[in-house]
Amino acid sequence: MQKHLLLSLLVVPLLGAVESTSPSFSEVTRKQFNVGDHKVTFIRVRPPTLPMLPPTPAPRPVTPEEQAVSDRMEEKVYAMLNVRATVYLGDKTPVTELRWRNEAGALEYVAFSNVDFRYLTQLSTLETETTVYSWFPFVDALRVIRMARRPETPHSGRA
Repeated sequence: MQKHLLLSLLVVPLLGAVESTSPSFSEVTRKQFNVGDHKVTFIRVRPPTLPMLPPTPAPRPVTPEEQAVSDRMEEKVYAMLNVRATVYLGDKTPVTELRWRNEAGALEYVAFSNVDFRYLTQLSTLETETTVYSWFPFVDALRVIRMARRPETPHSGRA
């Protein structure tokens, strides 16, 4: 039994989606090859005639408020914050360990916070007077289990 594999190659410029109108293709040439127990068919087609797209509507005018926001944002410096946060979930208030590096990557900084950084993952930008920081936090949560202490015995080797 022979299996048939049909390959159709088409190169057309992408003009965007047109409402459920699919182009029709006219065949130029057809070649078939046997490859083992497969039959491969190459069909060359003419580029289809695509329907014309409707004209793009004129953009609406920018309001003075929008222009003021745009002007303010253009004056600011943009920076990326890469911070790794590990939230230690204990019996009481969670503790978050923050780690980040300087721009050269040579120094690593560590800080601790009593803020649960799992709630800050939806925050994407922080804005100050002069800078807009893009924030992509990497947050892990670890459950801290308190182990019961073993009573000290004279034979345990502890001083």
